[in-house]
Amino acid sequence: SRLASERAFENLNNRLTDELQLRMVDYHIGLLRAMTVEST
Repeated sequence: SRLASERAFENLNNRLTDELQLRMVDYHIGLLRAMTVEST
């Protein structure tokens, strides 16, 4: 059962990193947009 819980933990970790990466991408896109809007 320990192996199963470890596997579940890994799945949760992967999901969290995926969401974090998506949020970071969104964040950086927002920054770039703000910078381009300011420069024009």
